[in-house]
Amino acid sequence: MKEVAAIIKSAWNDFKGWYDERCESYIKSDIDNGMSPENVRDSHWVCWTEKDLVLHLSRFIYQKSPDLDVHVEFEMKPKNFSGNEKFSKLLEKAQNNFAGRTGREKVKPDMVVCWWDELPFAAAVESKMFRGQHLYGRTPEEDIKKDIETLRVLLEEDICKNAFWMVLDDHYWLKDDRMSKQLEKMIRELAKEGIGTLYHKSTIKQKFLNQ
Repeated sequence: MKEVAAIIKSAWNDFKGWYDERCESYIKSDIDNGMSPENVRDSHWVCWTEKDLVLHLSRFIYQKSPDLDVHVEFEMKPKNFSGNEKFSKLLEKAQNNFAGRTGREKVKPDMVVCWWDELPFAAAVESKMFRGQHLYGRTPEEDIKKDIETLRVLLEEDICKNAFWMVLDDHYWLKDDRMSKQLEKMIRELAKEGIGTLYHKSTIKQKFLNQ
């Protein structure tokens, strides 16, 4: 069967094309109805939350490979795998490692991709799509750190074979060149650790930012 990492990357490429086409149709419609380019630029299209982003990637993964299973916001409790003592112990170790590094006990990736009868999991995905008003007092750096540490621990403890950080940059980073460059540097650094990145810098939003 096709490698899961390749399936996820291909599904992401399909999502990017679909996302930009859909955004452009919404934008053209609203401009035709009198919305200013400034309001278009600052509006949220298609994906209103990170859950939407995860949902759409899941949809494209299933289109690529219906035999895969996708689980969203899955808390990795050792007791959920008590029938597999070896894997349950791995999860317990991962949970303790994660708590020591972040102060948080729950290991709960945004998405887990797997074959129903295989462990470790084929892949784990953490998503990031900042809306400035949704940080709840955390800095972007703090929010990112939790995502990355989750993926690092899952890889280090052999809970998943692949790890991806999924980033849609259509609003928050797009308007801040310094942060955008920091993000792209981080993506290059993560690749050295074996963490893949599903990254999209919205071409449609960029067009309106440049007007």
